[in-house]
Amino acid sequence: MSLTSFIKIKEIRIKFRETFVIPEFVLEKPMAAKPLTSNYMLIGTAFDYLLRFYLKKLNPNAITETWVAELAVEQIYGKTHKKALAIVQKAKQLYNDYLRNGEITKDIMESALLLAQLDRACREGRLGANFGIINKQDVADLENLIKIVNPKDFIAHKTCLLNPTFGKASELVGGAGADLLIDNALIDIKTTKYLRFDRAMLNQLLGYYALYKIGGIGDASHKINRLGIYYSRHGALYTFSVQDVIDENNLLSFVHWFENKAAIYF
Repeated sequence: MSLTSFIKIKEIRIKFRETFVIPEFVLEKPMAAKPLTSNYMLIGTAFDYLLRFYLKKLNPNAITETWVAELAVEQIYGKTHKKALAIVQKAKQLYNDYLRNGEITKDIMESALLLAQLDRACREGRLGANFGIINKQDVADLENLIKIVNPKDFIAHKTCLLNPTFGKASELVGGAGADLLIDNALIDIKTTKYLRFDRAMLNQLLGYYALYKIGGIGDASHKINRLGIYYSRHGALYTFSVQDVIDENNLLSFVHWFENKAAIYF
């Protein structure tokens, strides 16, 4: 089970609905990067990688965690799968080249897609039938997505954590990690055609926030008081204050309830 599946359980959903209100969502922006294939999940994961590469270049002091793709190779294949190992090694080389020269090339976008395929292997325990195959339209899709990123949305004044985890609390729910922490805002990346904010999105963000309250984030000295989503196909960032959705007096009891329920289900 994952955090995503945990917060879909009926009694968990009911508790979230009773505890939190949905903040006002007034963001309006046309889609600027329409999907070019039906490989929606693959593109979403590949863009997560590509955006984190971009943000490391934008914020040189950003702290990064080990790539899920790298963990997939280590945990599932050890050193026995030469092709998977080569993909990770080449991706690291291209990533370091990008940090030096700042040029997003076709090769690095293809590497992001291959890393995304390895991510899937980590979740499913096996490599898909199309492993290693790159669709040129997927590369073009990634290029369109990265072109519309507004760097002003992601310049950190103090803190930038890429793919951060929540200390001991991450293990409480099967190893959960978030996408980004920019200063005091925890941001999830959504590569979706729809510019909307629904209860499921709120629950995911608040699930992360509960884990943060239990185990901290990064080195545990970082603070979170805003949550949000970057809608990558619209180039739009939406954030809101945690205080807008929960009464501080109810927060401690909710976090205790969350921790106890996670211990039961995992």
